[in-house]
Amino acid sequence: MDLIIVESPHKAKTISHYLKSKYRVIASYGHIIDLPAKKLGIDVDNLFTPEWTVMAGKAKTVEYIKDSLKNIKKVYLASDPDREGEAIAYHIQKIIEETHKNIPIQRLCFYEITAGEIEKALKQPREVDLVKVESQITRRLIDRLMGFYLSPFLWKTLKNYKLSAGRVQSVVLRFIYEKELEIEAFLSKTYFEMKAVFKKNEISFDAVLIQAEDKKSPFEDKVFLENLKKKLGKTFRVSNIEKKETRVYPKPPFTTSELQKDAANHYGFNSSKTMQVAQKLYEGIHLEKGLTGLITYMRTDSVRVSEQALEQLRGFIRKNMGELLSPSPRLYSNQKNAKVQDAHEAIRPVNIFITPKSIETRLSPDEYKLYSLIWRRFTASQMKEAVYEDLKISLENQGSLWECKGKKRLFEGFEKFYPTYHKETILPEIKLNEELNAESVKINKKETKPPSRYTEASLIDKMEKTGIGRPSTYAPTLKLLLARNYIEKVKNTLKPTQIGRVVSQVLVNHFNTLVSVDFTATMEDELDKIETHDSSRLFVLKNFFKELKKALEEAGESLSSENKTEYLEKSKVYHDKPCPVCGKRMVQKKGKYGFFFSCEDYPKCKHLEKKEEVKVYREEVCPDCGKKVIRKKSKWGFFWGCEGYPVCKFTQSIPRKSSSKAKKKKD
Repeated sequence: MDLIIVESPHKAKTISHYLKSKYRVIASYGHIIDLPAKKLGIDVDNLFTPEWTVMAGKAKTVEYIKDSLKNIKKVYLASDPDREGEAIAYHIQKIIEETHKNIPIQRLCFYEITAGEIEKALKQPREVDLVKVESQITRRLIDRLMGFYLSPFLWKTLKNYKLSAGRVQSVVLRFIYEKELEIEAFLSKTYFEMKAVFKKNEISFDAVLIQAEDKKSPFEDKVFLENLKKKLGKTFRVSNIEKKETRVYPKPPFTTSELQKDAANHYGFNSSKTMQVAQKLYEGIHLEKGLTGLITYMRTDSVRVSEQALEQLRGFIRKNMGELLSPSPRLYSNQKNAKVQDAHEAIRPVNIFITPKSIETRLSPDEYKLYSLIWRRFTASQMKEAVYEDLKISLENQGSLWECKGKKRLFEGFEKFYPTYHKETILPEIKLNEELNAESVKINKKETKPPSRYTEASLIDKMEKTGIGRPSTYAPTLKLLLARNYIEKVKNTLKPTQIGRVVSQVLVNHFNTLVSVDFTATMEDELDKIETHDSSRLFVLKNFFKELKKALEEAGESLSSENKTEYLEKSKVYHDKPCPVCGKRMVQKKGKYGFFFSCEDYPKCKHLEKKEEVKVYREEVCPDCGKKVIRKKSKWGFFWGCEGYPVCKFTQSIPRKSSSKAKKKKD
C-alpha cells in the first residue's frame, strides 16, 4: 500500500473518501519542524545554516509518521500547493529518509480536492521543489533574524520582555500608527454648501451651487451666500445638459486579499475568520455523496482560471441566463510576478453546477455566506458589463452656476449576480433652456472630515498595493498585532494602543529603513526571485544581515538615556481615576494572571486594582440557543460558555497549549 501525507485531518478524510482503501492517508497537523524556540538557531558565521528542531508537541506526530511507514511501498507528500506547503513536504521527507531511505518519496500537487484532480496528481507526481523550499526557508530565517535582534532592543528600551518586532508586522503597525498621527494632526475646517430643491413629475432632486461671481465651491463665507440667496430669483434656467454612457465591468474571480476584503465589507468577517471558513470549503464539506471539496486553494494572488473551469462556467451561464453571457471569454491575468503565480488559479468553485442554494442545508451560515460570495463573484466574471447613463445638468440663476447629477442603469449585466456600490440617482426628464422653480434654497454648514482609520479590508488593500506580505501572511499579521495588544478594534476600525504607538515610534526612530515600505517590499520581491532562479538564499541573507547589523549599530548610537526615559513614560497606561489611598496616579502593569493597576508610588503605597477584562467572544454562536458564546475562566483554565447561562448551560473547553519539550534535529 502507498501512503499519502497531508497537513490537516479533515483534508485527509476528504482524500480518503475519494481514494477509498487504495491508499492510506494521514495528517501531519501542519508544520512539525522549525527553528528552536528559545535561541537564534542560525549559524550566521557558517553560511546562515539553520538548526532545525521538532516543534514542541510534535514529537508524537513524528513517531506516528514513522510508525505509519510499515509495509508502505511509496510515500506521497500532498501538503498545500504553496511555499509553506512545499517546506512542510521537504521537512517530512527529511524525517522519513532518516530511517527509511529505500522508500520512494514524491510530491503531489493539486489546487482543488476533487476525485479528478487527485487522480491527475497521482499520475503526475514530482520531486519536492527545492527552489520553492529555498524561498520559504529564506523567508523564515529573515523573520527569525529580525525578530531575534530587534526584539531585545525593545525589551531593554521599554523594560518589557513581552514585546516583539517583525519584518511584516512592524511595517503594518507603522501604517496604523501613522494613520492615527494623521487623524490627530487634522484640523477641521468649516465650509458652507448651498442647495436648491426642485420637484418635477413627483421626483425631488437637488442642485448644488458651484460658482458665484469670482468664488467657487467650497464656500467659506456664509455672509456671501446669504446675500446671494436674497438676490436669487425663484426660477432657474437649464443652461447645459451632458449625457455620458459608462460601463462597469465585472471584476476577476477572487484572490486571497480580494476575498478577505469583500467578506469584511459584505458580512463583517475578519481576515482570520474568512480564511478559516475558506479552509473548510477547500478541504471538504459533507454533501449527499460524502466529503466534497467545494473551492480551489484559498491562498493565491492569481486571477487565472483553467480552460476547463472557464468552459464549464460559460456553459452554465449560456444554459441558465444566456442573455447575460459576455460575447467572448473574459481572460484575466496578473502582470506582477507572473512567473511565480502561473501555476496557481484564482479562488473559485470547483464545480459551478453546485449552486449555493442546492447545498444550503449542508453548510453552516458562515460557510453558506462565503461560498455564495465566491460562487457569485466567479459567475459574474464571465457576464456582460453593466451600462449606466451619467447625467450632469447645469442651471443658472442671477449669474450663479448650479449643478445636479443623476445616474440611471440602462442594463443590469453582471450586477444581477454581484451587486456593486453604484447607486442610481433618478432625475426627471429635463430639457435645455427649461425653467425650473425651486421649492426652497438652503445653506448648510459642513465640516471637513479627518482621514478614516484603517479597517481590516482597507489595511489588507494597503498591504497588497505596497507589496507588504503575501496572501498567506495578511490574516496572521493582523491576528498577531491584536494578540500582542499593539492594536485594538474600535467600531470595526484599527487603532494603535498606547504600547503599540511607542513600539512603532521606537522602531521608526531607530530602525527606519528596516520598517520602511520600500525595504520590506523590495525584500518580498527578492524572496520571490529565489523561486524564479533570479536570486539565492545566501545572497538575500547576506544583504539583509548587512543592513540589520548596520541598523543595530546606528540604533545603539542614537538611543540616549533621555530617549529611554521619554519612551518609558509614553509606554505607561494610567487609570482614569487616581489612587484612592494616596491620590497619586494608578499605572497599568501585567502580572502572572493578566493586567492590573498599581499605585505609581509602590512600594510605599501598595494599593492594587484588577483591570476590568475585555470580553472575548467566539465567532460561532451557541449551537443550543443561538446566543453569543463568551470566554470564561475557572480554576482549570479558560473555557467557552453561553452568554445565556444559567438558562442555557452550553460549555466547551479551550485546549491548553502543549508544553512538550522540542527535540533537536540537524538539517
